[in-house]
Amino acid sequence: MDQVIDLVEVRSCFKCRVETKSNLKYCKKCAINTSFTTQFYSYEFKKTKIGKKPLKVAIEFPLNPQLTRELDIIYYISPLEKSVFTNLKLTRFQNLTHLTNYILYSNQVPNTQLIYHLSPDLKNIPQIKQILDKNEKIIDQYISSISIPNNRDPNSCICSNSLNLVNDPNFWTELIKLYIEFCLPSDDLLFWIPAPIPKASRINSIHESIIQSKSKKDSIHAKFANIQALYIYCQVLFNNGEISLTRNCFATLSRMLYALGIHLDAAKFDLDTNFNRKLILRRVSIFDISLAGTYKFYPNYIVELPKFSNALYDINWYLTPSKWSKFEEKESIKEYLEASITVIKNKFYDKTCNIIDFTINSSTKALRNDKLVKTKLKSLNLAYSEVLGHSQNLKWSYPQQVKIIEKFELSVKVSYIHLSLILLECWKLNKQGKNPQLTQKTLKFSIGLFELISQSESYKTDVFYYYLLGFSLLSNIKDFDKEGKSKALEVLEKLKVIVEQNHHEFNNLNLLLLGTGLKLLN
Repeated sequence: MDQVIDLVEVRSCFKCRVETKSNLKYCKKCAINTSFTTQFYSYEFKKTKIGKKPLKVAIEFPLNPQLTRELDIIYYISPLEKSVFTNLKLTRFQNLTHLTNYILYSNQVPNTQLIYHLSPDLKNIPQIKQILDKNEKIIDQYISSISIPNNRDPNSCICSNSLNLVNDPNFWTELIKLYIEFCLPSDDLLFWIPAPIPKASRINSIHESIIQSKSKKDSIHAKFANIQALYIYCQVLFNNGEISLTRNCFATLSRMLYALGIHLDAAKFDLDTNFNRKLILRRVSIFDISLAGTYKFYPNYIVELPKFSNALYDINWYLTPSKWSKFEEKESIKEYLEASITVIKNKFYDKTCNIIDFTINSSTKALRNDKLVKTKLKSLNLAYSEVLGHSQNLKWSYPQQVKIIEKFELSVKVSYIHLSLILLECWKLNKQGKNPQLTQKTLKFSIGLFELISQSESYKTDVFYYYLLGFSLLSNIKDFDKEGKSKALEVLEKLKVIVEQNHHEFNNLNLLLLGTGLKLLN
């Protein structure tokens, strides 16, 4: 029987020679339009997990036959590597409206850092500086109809330009005595309200020359006293709005701290020395986080946070030794109360420092997780509830000092809301979708903070928190419901009047962004 031979036609791709079942000249992978107007390229992204095959994404580029073929370059920026300054320098802003839209709605610039930390550096970018120069008249229009209160003492300029008091030892003795008696138990230099203060030009220039000329020598000959002095000077520079010089001084401070080994646990020192070492390390670490910010646009000079130590919160460390104390019975009671408040406040701030630190959860996937932010908000709420419990006990123990305790409660509540807005903003800048619960919390915290500070004499003229509220509401107002939008607009109109009344040249950019954002809404 004859063998039957069947001839089967095999079609293959003209380019890659892969077998195809259709009558087309190219396979699907190599398919090109007959008009040759579109070219397909493949870009392989980096691996996201070990052992997982990276994804390939097809990217289309339209071709124009009339133009000469040029090299196509694909830029891919990891979210963890993005820089707000790089984006702002590369983006060509047409006008103030374009700049405002980008800063408020692009999810690239954190509002909590924009107001004070980023503002000096942003104003040095040439195109932003040009926009500010063109809109100087708008700032004048904002504040021309408002009577700006003059809070400066007319004799302050005379005192600041004269060195008579500075050279008088009795002046410094009395000043230190007053500071220890009235300010030290209740105030912490770290938590000064960030607002520019009048400078003593002569003294300030002397300090700057010392820092610039001797910073290298101080880092070589590191001393504990130099660390304490430089820390205080960093606080003064920060509150003067000299952010760049603050970072330079803080870099020197961190090198001195590591050179002395203060970050190491050592049992060979006495109790007083160990307490001072741990205390300055904790204070410097918290200031480092506040200076670098949650988003780490600037480097952290302290590699890791110190461990939480209950030894720092023994009230005896904050009381005047009995052999030095000359207070009467009433004054000693007040001193014990202020020492108790200091212990509670420091413990709260040390706990919140670990909460707002995202170093461990630095991956984009972790930051996009709503559960992470909710967990941190819950931890923050527990720390705040613990403070309220201690505060209530103090009211029962010291009924005659209720005003001092209420003032302390107010400062802690303002800090609690401020930290909550930082956590909510971190979620907002990394979110992949809407979360009505977290959005509603942003509105609740913002309106609550406005009602709190607008009725308080301590914070009534502090524009930092008003700008914080304004930018938080403007950037989230699109996600609010109808009732929430009306409340937000009402608060925005009120706080705009307050910031105009208390305007300072440092806030020129902030005032322009706030005013333009309101115009865009209206």
